Amino acid sequence: MGGGRIAAQEDEGDAVGGAELLDQGAVPARLRELVERTPDPADRRRNVITLAAAGRRRLRKLEQLLDAAQEEFLSPLSSQACEQLTRLLGRLVAHHSRSGPTMGADDR
Repeated sequence: MGGGRIAAQEDEGDAVGGAELLDQGAVPARLRELVERTPDPADRRRNVITLAAAGRRRLRKLEQLLDAAQEEFLSPLSSQACEQLTRLLGRLVAHHSRSGPTMGADDR
């Protein structure tokens, strides 16, 4: 999207009806609602960023949505098949984490 505007998806809203347009100034304002910035006691030139109460609530909501989506996605599999899938995916992640990326951004 041009003009310094981005679309932000709201909660469970659909991709069109639940989206709102935010200009570049609104993004930092939205972030300030979710995080707290305090001076680093060890280095006053730096800030420590932590989740604010609203950010923790939002995170819990997103975790619930993720859990529900994962449960629905994996519902055709037995618990044994889910465990096997988890092990196999873990092996793939471990392998590719060690070896690093093999494709450049243009090789997709």
